[in-house]
Amino acid sequence: MRRVPHVLAILLLELAAAALGLRTAARADEFADFRIPRHTAWNAQGALFGSANRSDQAVTGTSSNRREGRASLNFDGGWLLDSDPRA
Repeated sequence: MRRVPHVLAILLLELAAAALGLRTAARADEFADFRIPRHTAWNAQGALFGSANRSDQAVTGTSSNRREGRASLNFDGGWLLDSDPRA
């Protein structure tokens, strides 16, 4: 049970150090030399769809015929240019 005050004291010291910037200053330059290289990405997609339907009906004395066709063409694309410039 006596360890609890020590744990609280350590947590308070760590919070105080973080608030004063003592801990973050040591870690601030950890990735300073890392930069994302300039790169591009692009994509293109296309789709062609078609359908046809035929319907024939015959009833005594009458008949009907129906023809139907549909088609569609879709195209989509995009590109991205990204880099991490040095400050």
